[in-house]
Amino acid sequence: MPPTRPPKKEPFKGWKEVKRQARELVGAPPPTRREEDLWHKPPKHKKREVEESEES
Repeated sequence: MPPTRPPKKEPFKGWKEVKRQARELVGAPPPTRREEDLWHKPPKHKKREVEESEES
């Protein structure tokens, strides 16, 4: 097998360094919480609401 190449270094990005320094000084931003749950979305169509009310 031929020898493997070392991984390529990422180019320097100034904004990453700025964000890192800001996190050290100010602190990390608080985690956000989604209002809407992805698995329990309200029904999209009015037809479903009508069908559900008829069943009840």
